[in-house]
Amino acid sequence: MRPGPAGVTRVVCLIAVLAAVGLLPWLSGRDPALTVLRARSAEQEPTREALDAVRRDLGLEAGPLSLLGTWVSGLLHGDLGTSWVSGAEVLPSVVTGLQVSLALMASSSGVALLLASALVAPVLVRGRGSAGAVAAMLAAVPEFLLATVALLAGGVWLGWLPTSGWQGAENMVLPAVALGVPAGGLLGRLVADAVPAVLGERWVELWRGAGVSRGRIA
Repeated sequence: MRPGPAGVTRVVCLIAVLAAVGLLPWLSGRDPALTVLRARSAEQEPTREALDAVRRDLGLEAGPLSLLGTWVSGLLHGDLGTSWVSGAEVLPSVVTGLQVSLALMASSSGVALLLASALVAPVLVRGRGSAGAVAAMLAAVPEFLLATVALLAGGVWLGWLPTSGWQGAENMVLPAVALGVPAGGLLGRLVADAVPAVLGERWVELWRGAGVSRGRIA
């Protein structure tokens, strides 16, 4: 199957983004060696000897295009390279960050689904109405505001949950609530507003006449 125009465009955009990111140390207009030296040790004087040592360590004399080509070649073999600052392998940190992101995504989705179910349940029981002002209020709350309030209340004042780090499931609670509550409010309102119209359709009346409960139909 030949790739369509959209697929070709995505590949070209991906290559352009990779090239732009790889060349950022040079596109910024600053000496990459000086930037790395400052990141490694802000107190060290940027002498010529120190900058030359950084350039030799990173192979900056080869030029940006050569370094970018070497990195892309390693990327094709699953090697993401090493950090210019710490010298550590990049892949383990990426895997760790991905695990945290996926765990947070799953937990916030769970919070959103639980909250949406709680908002939709009364509508399913009555067969009419909507999630109302509560769902609208929850959906309108900015994540950063909810995160700040939850951090101050649950982490600082009450001390129930950690305010930083990522050591276990307890670190997941506050960010999951901050991300999941607005999403759950929006999802609950959308579903609750659509349920009465669906329950009023002809096929629902036929099923109800056959003795099937409204909750089971929903």
